[in-house]
Amino acid sequence: MLSTSNYSDFGELNWTKLPKVLRIYTQHLLSLNLTGNNLRSFDFGSMFLRNDRGLQHLYLRSNSLNSLTNVRKITLSSLKSINVSKNNLTNICNIPWATFTDNLMTMDFSWNNIKILKTTCFKGLKKLTYLFMEGNSLVEVQTESFFYTPKIEHIRSTRLYLCCMVPASIQTCYPLRKYDGLSTCDGLLSHVTLQMYIWLV
Repeated sequence: MLSTSNYSDFGELNWTKLPKVLRIYTQHLLSLNLTGNNLRSFDFGSMFLRNDRGLQHLYLRSNSLNSLTNVRKITLSSLKSINVSKNNLTNICNIPWATFTDNLMTMDFSWNNIKILKTTCFKGLKKLTYLFMEGNSLVEVQTESFFYTPKIEHIRSTRLYLCCMVPASIQTCYPLRKYDGLSTCDGLLSHVTLQMYIWLV
């Protein structure tokens, strides 16, 4: 465990739940690392006694997370990035992100089990710029999923189809290269059977 006045590293401790004493360490932190534990659920209110204005970066990568909640409805008004990659999340749209983390700029959901992106998923995240969705099957993406995130510029996924649905304001969407995007998407969208095939393979 490494802890300084601005950074606490609680990674690789094999925790299955967060100890209550953790709240003592999270006051006035800029960065908190909980990577590589064995957490199955995570509630944002479990870290703090009250609303927090200090934390900017939260790392929850490589746990066993299947749910994210905010039962006490605390706010993390300074949080800029969250990394929950390599977990077992299936639904990231059931938590109203903008109500407590409205300054998020980077969200990493890579290598989970996410299948659906709803219209309201990222609604209200007006500063969201980078979104990482690689390694998720994404069998259903509502076309308005990114219409309420005016600052978003970069998306990474392993679903070519996703890049055909993002707004024109997106500067980069991997794996689709910008210069061949129009012709590629026209081909993908031209045949209903092909569309279904893309989602299923």
